[in-house]
Amino acid sequence: MTIKGKGFGPLMSASGIAALSFGLSVAAPAFAQDLTVWKYGSPASEREYFSRVNDRWPEGNVTWEPGDWESRSQELVIATIAGNLPDVLAIDNTILGSAIETGAIVPLSAIAPDMIETWRANYPDELWSLGVYEGESYGMTTFVDLSPVIIYNGDMFAEAGVSAPTTWSELVEVAAALTTPGRAGIVFAASATTLDADIIGSLLPLNGGRWLDDDGNAAVGGQALEDVFQLVSDLTPYAPEGITDMNFRDALQLFYQSRAAMVVTRSFAPIIQADYEVGPFPSVMIRFPEPDAVSGDFPPATFEAHAPFMFIVTSQANDMALAADYLDYWFDPAQHTGWDGSEVKGRVPAAIDMLNSDGFRAQYPALAADWDAGTLFQNVVSVPSFPQYAEVRRTLTEAIQGVVLEVTSPAEAAQMVETATRSAMAR
Repeated sequence: MTIKGKGFGPLMSASGIAALSFGLSVAAPAFAQDLTVWKYGSPASEREYFSRVNDRWPEGNVTWEPGDWESRSQELVIATIAGNLPDVLAIDNTILGSAIETGAIVPLSAIAPDMIETWRANYPDELWSLGVYEGESYGMTTFVDLSPVIIYNGDMFAEAGVSAPTTWSELVEVAAALTTPGRAGIVFAASATTLDADIIGSLLPLNGGRWLDDDGNAAVGGQALEDVFQLVSDLTPYAPEGITDMNFRDALQLFYQSRAAMVVTRSFAPIIQADYEVGPFPSVMIRFPEPDAVSGDFPPATFEAHAPFMFIVTSQANDMALAADYLDYWFDPAQHTGWDGSEVKGRVPAAIDMLNSDGFRAQYPALAADWDAGTLFQNVVSVPSFPQYAEVRRTLTEAIQGVVLEVTSPAEAAQMVETATRSAMAR
């Protein structure tokens, strides 16, 4: 396996260039066939594990390049036009629709139609569907991040004599009870980072809202979305100042510094705790509380699932058969063992074998209990993946920040997002 800088050129951000520094170079065997992969995001431990598994691929030499998460959509568009795509992408499903629209990727039916059902059998149907777009399967992820969740400081809860909240109104009450002059009752991120908007946006399906209806028409807005912004408004007095400049990592850092009693985040929190080298900590992860009364027209979801490590073949792959062999290698749960918590902390594995593992039970006891009961993914919906979402998300960010800064009412924020979505979908 070799990591090198080809392909990004001036598009590579400072963070993307810095990510290259961890790379190792391993000489390829004389018979090896070369295959190129672009991978976006991930902390160091995950990238290192990815490298080691790539080194074991028996079919050839993998040259992979890390890219900057925030600029991934733009990089793929430009690379597609320039004819500079790699053979395989390891991307997240929020950009699935846009990658299809620009012609960057091909469905599995175009490269290995006879393998789809074999691959699919390794995963829960609800997770396999994260890589399905308009009836075609494009790829599968090694793990999922579930959102939203609450992580709370068990010691602080015990000292204050409060119980874990189960409803939105209880969440506000508990946040108020735990707020002190030196400690925020709750922290959530509201910066311009895309993940921050995604985390707040994941409250919508819990309240029976959706971005699109079953026919692909804009469905976001109304009371369901206004209630989400109202919750943001209600929680803001108990959050620290400056959250519009604070990203999801900053919010978790504040929590692990015991400067906040609760944090709104995704299930990936333990991997960031490991990055910060925070030792044993009295944190408890729970599902996000339910709305007191669901106001949307769709069935309320329990989680929104994000697939950040989805392997997909590009339309410019030099050897489609070789790329299919690479996907066959990665779709085998044998390559996923590190995501049970033994190598990489803080990821919910996607393969059935890994969900049944002792490592998953040790890392996520509550989620593992739900998996054993058959309810973990029962009401899961996918993060938005339609092509216009990147554009709409910018308006969502503005709306969240406006509510936090008290310059936009929840009703105005909901109308902003609804108008932007309908306008984007109409073009």
